[in-house]
Amino acid sequence: MSYVVIVHLHAKPGMEQKMVDILSTNMIATHKEPGLRKFALHRDHADPRHFMVVEVYDSRADYDYHHAQPHYAVCMSQLPATLEGTHQSTHVEPLKIGDPAKGLL
Repeated sequence: MSYVVIVHLHAKPGMEQKMVDILSTNMIATHKEPGLRKFALHRDHADPRHFMVVEVYDSRADYDYHHAQPHYAVCMSQLPATLEGTHQSTHVEPLKIGDPAKGLL
């Protein structure tokens, strides 16, 4: 079973591109990590300052490994300057319903 995390972030007005730049740098390095299945950045159609990161790992240990990486520390040190409020992380359990190819991340 995979380990899924969904992160919500709101950029300060005018800081959207800076947030994307910071997250992109982290994302490129994260894509090289073992145990990572997906790490994808999304933007809300209705609110262009609202971003979501969907993270899928093989296990909680792989998620913990990600948080111990230097590129993650750099991202987390730079991100607050662009954030309105704080980010919210939701750890979710995938439910196997229907076709796993279409119903699971």
